[in-house]
Amino acid sequence: MTITYRNFLKKAYNENKYKDKYTLKEFEESRMCDSFFNEWLEANRNTTPDMKFVNSIVNTYIKVRGVSAGRIGSILCEIQRKFDIQMPLVEGIFSKAYWESKLA
Repeated sequence: MTITYRNFLKKAYNENKYKDKYTLKEFEESRMCDSFFNEWLEANRNTTPDMKFVNSIVNTYIKVRGVSAGRIGSILCEIQRKFDIQMPLVEGIFSKAYWESKLA
């Protein structure tokens, strides 16, 4: 079962003993680091997400991390390899051209 970045973030916020001291937005800004992203991806380890979830990953990387469309394919490839998250069999899903045309 997969968990979106937003739901993972909300869960971490709700479980934080200091949540009354700052807003969800402030908490999110404090978690804009590789280690929190790795925790989220680790929570999705050994999953086989559908394309809807892959699009959620892509949107998170673009909106939260500021990644360009041209880098998405290589990021998905790295996620698959590093976290054993098996991407759907979609022609071109790891290519720069696929994401640049899809997100144009």
